[in-house]
Amino acid sequence: VRLRTTFQENVLAELTQDIELLARDEWGGWGSSPELLAAFVAPNDPAIGRFIKRAIEVLTQWQLQSELEGYRSQSWKRVLEQISALWAAVYSFKISYAYPPANFEKTGQRVRFPSRIYEERLSTCLDTTLLFCALCEQIGLHSTILLQQGHAFVGVWMSERAGSTQIFQDDLIWIRKRMDLKELVFWETTLVHQQPFVKFRQAQQAAIEALQDAHAQEFVGMIDLRQARLERIHPLDFARERTQHSEIARSVDIPEGSIDEPEAPHEVIQVNTGKAISPIDLWQAKLLDLTLRNPLLNAKDNSLLSLIAPEPGKLEDLLADGKEFQILPAPQFQAVAGRDERLSRRRGEEDFQKEQAREGLSKGRLYTRKNEGDLQKQLVTLFRKSKADQEEGGANTLFLALGFLHWQRDDYPDRIFRAPLILVPVELKRRSAQSGFRLRLHDEDTRFNSTLLEMLRCDFDIEIKGLHGELPTDHSGVDVDGIWNYLRHKLLDVPKMEVNTDVGLGTFSFAKYLMWKDLVDRTEQLRVNDVVRKLLDQQTPAGGWPPPRDSKLLDEQIHPQELFTPLEADSSQIAAIVSSIEGRNMVMIGPPGTGKSQTIANMIAHNLAHGKTVLFVAEKAAALNVVYRRLQQIGLGDLCLELHSNKARKTEVLEQLRKSVERESMVDELTDW
Repeated sequence: VRLRTTFQENVLAELTQDIELLARDEWGGWGSSPELLAAFVAPNDPAIGRFIKRAIEVLTQWQLQSELEGYRSQSWKRVLEQISALWAAVYSFKISYAYPPANFEKTGQRVRFPSRIYEERLSTCLDTTLLFCALCEQIGLHSTILLQQGHAFVGVWMSERAGSTQIFQDDLIWIRKRMDLKELVFWETTLVHQQPFVKFRQAQQAAIEALQDAHAQEFVGMIDLRQARLERIHPLDFARERTQHSEIARSVDIPEGSIDEPEAPHEVIQVNTGKAISPIDLWQAKLLDLTLRNPLLNAKDNSLLSLIAPEPGKLEDLLADGKEFQILPAPQFQAVAGRDERLSRRRGEEDFQKEQAREGLSKGRLYTRKNEGDLQKQLVTLFRKSKADQEEGGANTLFLALGFLHWQRDDYPDRIFRAPLILVPVELKRRSAQSGFRLRLHDEDTRFNSTLLEMLRCDFDIEIKGLHGELPTDHSGVDVDGIWNYLRHKLLDVPKMEVNTDVGLGTFSFAKYLMWKDLVDRTEQLRVNDVVRKLLDQQTPAGGWPPPRDSKLLDEQIHPQELFTPLEADSSQIAAIVSSIEGRNMVMIGPPGTGKSQTIANMIAHNLAHGKTVLFVAEKAAALNVVYRRLQQIGLGDLCLELHSNKARKTEVLEQLRKSVERESMVDELTDW
C-alpha cells in the first residue's frame, strides 16, 4: 500500500507499507494482534446448532434440566453442568485430533470453523478451543482462550459479573488467582479426542496442572471473549457459509453417569476484623523479624521437606484427630509406551503420585519426591534441630506449613519469595536410631503466620484482619480451604502475590516467640500486673511505686529469723530478696559470676517459706536449669513444676505433681508424729 500527498504536482509526503493479506480462515498469530483471534470464534456458524442439540440430549440423558440458559440460574453448579454437557456433546461426535503447525501461536494457522470440524471430524487444539468458545458464547457463557507455546485451551467465567478489564491478559498470577477461587474454570480440550470417554473433571485437572509453575515458561497469554466483543471485535460473517451438511453416521451415545458431582467454590469465611490497634499490637510487631532472613517470609527450598499432599485440608483434619504418619519416598511411576509426551508429562507421573498420596493418607503415609537416602538425612536434620530448639528455648519450632504466599518485591524483581501461611505444630518421633520417623500433632495450637500479616501491613499497606488469633474451624480442625480463599479474596487485585497450596515440613524460629505468644494469648492476664497496666493504660497504682529496700538499713529492719536464704547472700542480694516478697518491682543487674542465679534461688526459697508461689521465666532453658539445680541441691527440687522443654508434656507434669503430693504427705506425717 502506497500513500502519497501532493500539492500542485509536488509530493508533500509519501509512505509505502507492506501489507500481508490472509485468507478468511487464517489467523496471523499473537505477535501482532493476538486479540483478533476472537473474530474466529463463530457462535453463528450453521453447525453450532447440531452441537447444541446434542448437548440438550446429553442433559436429558443425565436427567438434568435440558435448557441451556447460560447464567440465568445464577448457580455455579448449573453453569458447570452446562459446560460438562457441551464437553460430552463434542466428544460424542468422535472428532480426531490433528497436530497443529509448529509455533502456530506466533506465526498463526489456518482455522477450522465448526462446520468444517463437523464435516471432517478433525481439529487441532486451537480449532477445538474455538469450537468450545463458540458453543459457550451461543448459550450465553463468557469464555476465554488461553495460549501456550504450541498449545491452546479454553476457560469460562463462572458468573456473569466476573471477567477481565482487558482483552489480552499476560499476567499468569492474575489468572491463577481467579482459577483458585473457581471464578474461572479451564479445561484441556485435546482430551475430548481420547477414547474411552474422559470425564470433564479430568480435563479440568489437566488444565490446572498446565498452569502451574512447572509450565509457567510455556504461558503466552489469555484472550477474554466478552471484552473483545465490547471492543467491537465481532465474529466473522457466516452469511455465505454453507447451511447444508452431509449427514454422517450417528455417533456413539454418552456413557451413563459421565458427569461428576461438581466441586463448588468454597464459601468465603467470615472473620472478626473489628480489633483496634493497641500498644500490645505494637509490641507484637516489634518482636517479629520482618527481614528476608526470616524463613517465615522467605522459606528456602533447601530448608523445607516438600510433601505430596493433594488434600491439605484432609491432612490437617487427620492430624487434629490424632493420626500419625510415616514419611516415605513416593512410589515410582511407570510410563506407558507410546503415550503422547505432553499428556504423559501432565497426566502421568503427577497424577499417579497424587493418587498414591490420597490413598496413603488413610494408611498413615505421607509421600515426598526425595529418594530414601536424602529423605532420611533431612528428617534427621529436622529432628535434631527441633529437639535442640525445644531443649534450649522451651518452644516447639517444627511446623507443617499448609500453603505458601508467593510474593515479590520491587527491589528484587526476578525473585519469588515463599512465605508459609498456616502453621501446624508437629513433632517427629522414633523408637530408635534404626527405626523410621513418625509425624504427629504437637499439643500447641495451629496458627496463621502473623509475621507475614505484619509484613503485608508494613511493607505493602495491606491490612488483613481476623487471622491473628484463633482460626476458623471446620468439622475437624482448622478450615484450611476457607482460610486460603479468604486470603485469595483479600489479595485478588494485588499484583505479584499468589496463594499456593504446597505443603512443607520445616523448622521456623520465632524471634522472641514465647513473649510474642504471651502477648497474643494472655492480654487480659498481663493487665493484672501493675507495670504492664502502667505501660498499657498509663495507670499508676494507688499509693505510688514502693522503692526497693536500702541494703544499709537491713540489720535494723529485718531480723535474721525472718530470712529463709539457704544459699550465701550479701547485703545487696538480701535487699533484693526481701524486696521480692514485698511487691517491690526492681531490675537486678550484675556481670557474670556475681551470684544472680544464686540470688534468684534464694528469692524462690524465701517466697516459698512465706507461703507464696513463684513463676520463674527465662528466654533460654539453660538459665532455668541452673536455678533448678541449685534448688535441687538444697532439697526444694520436688516443689518445682517444670513447664518447659520435654517436661511440658501431660505425663511429665502429672509425674511432677505426684512427687510433690507424696512429699507433702510425708511432711504431714512427720509433723503429726
